[in-house]
Amino acid sequence: MIQNLLDSSGIYVILNIAEWRAYIGKTVRFKERTHYYELANGSDNPNLQRDYDNTDDDFIYMVLCYDVEKEKLTYAEELYMELLEDFGFNLYNESRKEIEKDENFYNAAKQEFITDFSLRFNKFPWELKKACVSERKKALDLYVKKRCSGTSSPFKFDILFPGRQRIKNILGTQSQQFYSLDEFFVSLAGNYLDDGIDRILTYEKESITNNGYCLWTFANNAICYETIKKRCIERSKKGQENIVIFTYTPSTIYLNEPLIKYPRLPKEYARNFSSEELEFINFQRDNSGDYFVPNNIDCTGTESASVRAFVITELNFLGDVVLDYSKLYKHYKAVRADELGEINSCTQRTTHYIQNQDTIENQRDIFVPSEHRTFCFVGKLSAPYIIPLFPAKV
Repeated sequence: MIQNLLDSSGIYVILNIAEWRAYIGKTVRFKERTHYYELANGSDNPNLQRDYDNTDDDFIYMVLCYDVEKEKLTYAEELYMELLEDFGFNLYNESRKEIEKDENFYNAAKQEFITDFSLRFNKFPWELKKACVSERKKALDLYVKKRCSGTSSPFKFDILFPGRQRIKNILGTQSQQFYSLDEFFVSLAGNYLDDGIDRILTYEKESITNNGYCLWTFANNAICYETIKKRCIERSKKGQENIVIFTYTPSTIYLNEPLIKYPRLPKEYARNFSSEELEFINFQRDNSGDYFVPNNIDCTGTESASVRAFVITELNFLGDVVLDYSKLYKHYKAVRADELGEINSCTQRTTHYIQNQDTIENQRDIFVPSEHRTFCFVGKLSAPYIIPLFPAKV
């Protein structure tokens, strides 16, 4: 049903519950009209963009109705604008036309909206309309808690555009001054498969709490596994931390890709792990000699023969800054198997292990203030640092 919904036409709403505002939109395919790209690039509806950029409010994208005949989309959009105004919402939409209201359609849409709204916020729309901002934010906190409560959440296919405070609450904050930036991993993180960044980060933090670590997968062609693991080991021997700095990107390139599980560490790779490393990750060994990710750790990726996974024991929000990739390209090189190379920025290779070339006086200058809610967060790696993972044998 969900895939059919993503491919169908219909009407959606973007809610700003704290300020009681709403944007109503229509689309011929929901997965092509998520607003990720427009909001991230400052090109969305001017009124919506202004609040997105200048407030820290959470925004929620909800599907209102789907499988709407294309010739009826404009009418349905106008009707839902009227419906949301009747509930007291101020619309971000710049104008709406008066229509001849189909009372049966309107009443059915009204009842469905009341049901969907109350399921999410435990309040009826008219109750939250009268509530103060702090009470509305409590309802939002409850919604996010429901949304992040496991893989069966009925709201996980909503889109949450979280404020930075929401991300800080999930991760905790650590200044970039705390970290050495001579060598480190860089990678991109975003809304992945059918999960938003808030659900992803919540899950990974819970995995760290429950297991001592989380596994963060990335493409297996991004780095030379053997070379980089040796460097991580040497840094640890010197008392230096191994970190990966993630930049949040609103890209939807992987949003609707097939989900593949990568639970298997082949025995030929496991032989290179120390007994302490194998004990720490607590993989289960089968009769073939291969090792498998614990059942309570989700390890998925897009379709590939194999992936790599960071072994992360801490995650922290890095503040209202992002990496300036133009400075990375100028002052850092990517560590390859037997040489240093340029940092490749293609979409299929977004993870790199980079080394400063001593051409920048202050390494903190690689950070710039963030815009349009982009942000960075840091993962601290622990041995075995990176794990090669494969699908289960058929």
